[in-house]
Amino acid sequence: MSEDEIREALQAARLQLRGADAFWHYASAGAFAAFAIGAPLFMVGHALVKGHPVFDPALGWITGLLGLPALLLLSIQYRRLRFVVVSTALSRAEILAIIQEIGARLEWQSAFVSAQALTFTTSPGFLSGSRGERITVLLDHNRVLVNSIVDPRLGLGDVVSGGRNSKNEGFVVIRLRNAQPK
Repeated sequence: MSEDEIREALQAARLQLRGADAFWHYASAGAFAAFAIGAPLFMVGHALVKGHPVFDPALGWITGLLGLPALLLLSIQYRRLRFVVVSTALSRAEILAIIQEIGARLEWQSAFVSAQALTFTTSPGFLSGSRGERITVLLDHNRVLVNSIVDPRLGLGDVVSGGRNSKNEGFVVIRLRNAQPK
């Protein structure tokens, strides 16, 4: 994560994806949208080639039936980028110790570390039900922001995570809320 991405994420309380990560995260919604947009374009192309407009109600239904899931998927994937924000009086060292303890227990691999951001990944596994998650933790004064999404670098973002992302976030949030400053 660049310093700009970290600053924007802290301001918006939303994970900032760029380039290929953003593409793969939104790919499922984009596929439905491509078909939904393709149907009207087909009608316009047909009208231009044949010289007269033809509206086929079936193509209108296809547009609507594919457009609604595209909007739903886009909404779900956009919502997944929100951080869970935890206010805490813990020191940075105490927060890092808690996160490292959770990461070791859940077999997270460290992917990125800076003064304000930590990123961990999990390995995909058929038996574990994991598609491979990316857990992002941002440290901002008395706030800790936590997010877990299906790792976009592993391909198509998952709309259904099987609850693994919520569990990853939940472990960190509960531990931070229950911890007492020393």
